[in-house]
Order: sequence, then C-alpha cells, then structure tokens
Amino acid sequence: MVGTRSYQQIQGHAQSYFKQQKNVVLNRIKFLREQIAAATFDGEKETFEQALKLEIDALGRINNEEVESHQRLDAIVEDDAS
Repeated sequence: MVGTRSYQQIQGHAQSYFKQQKNVVLNRIKFLREQIAAATFDGEKETFEQALKLEIDALGRINNEEVESHQRLDAIVEDDAS
C-alpha cells in the first residue's frame, strides 16, 4: 500500500493521464500531416513540418516521463515493502 491508495489505483491514474496526453499529441500530429499534404506553398509546408517535429519531440518527452513515473512508483513500492 502506498499511502492511502493502492499501487494499482495510482498506476491506473498515471496510465490514464499519459494516455490522454499522448492522444492529444497524436491528434495534433495527424492534423499536421494532413496540413503538410494539403500545403500549396513551400514555406507553408516547411512551417507545418517544423511543427510536426516539435510534436514528435513532445511525444518522446511524454514517453520518457511515463517511464520515469513508473520507475519512481516502483521505487516507492519497494521502499514500502522493506
């Protein structure tokens, strides 16, 4: 037990949070890809491509944060078990 919440409850909330964050970014990526395909000017396409790179970076950061969150929670559970 971690505080007053179980490990499963905390893990479930964390998974929901990260899933929501990923979905937001993935929807923006989808939108940007559509805009890149529909772009009529080179500058317009380049701008959308730069934005796409930023969103892909954001997705990577979210994934890293999720891994770190799991590791921190696992460490807390291990400390509680000791």
